[in-house]
Amino acid sequence: NSFQYLPFPVQKALYYVRTHFKEPIGLDDVSQFVGFSSNYMSKIFRDSLGTGFKEYLTNLRLDYAEQLLRLSDESVTDIAFGCGFNSLSHFLHIFSKRYKISPLQFRKKDMAGEGGREKPWADIKNTCG
Repeated sequence: NSFQYLPFPVQKALYYVRTHFKEPIGLDDVSQFVGFSSNYMSKIFRDSLGTGFKEYLTNLRLDYAEQLLRLSDESVTDIAFGCGFNSLSHFLHIFSKRYKISPLQFRKKDMAGEGGREKPWADIKNTCG
């Protein structure tokens, strides 16, 4: 994957973030795992990925929340906390800012086939009917 071309400390940081993003983690946790100061970790993260740590973490959590909204029946509250957000109101705000609709509206549009994206199970339904 494209991570192999990143500096090793950034690869290590991404590994940590991707395996712990559902937990309440911060730049200090990642920096300690990698063995660098938070300031230096922040700089090499941004220089290597073109985005800050907090934005990267938020986007990772939102991507996961999107998948859970599409593929599970979990409540929005459970999804928010299960994705690592520490408050429902923060999750609702960030999700609505990114998608321009609430998580419930997103789920309803997706279930109605209005999400503009193919469902992973669409081919199965078409071939079994």
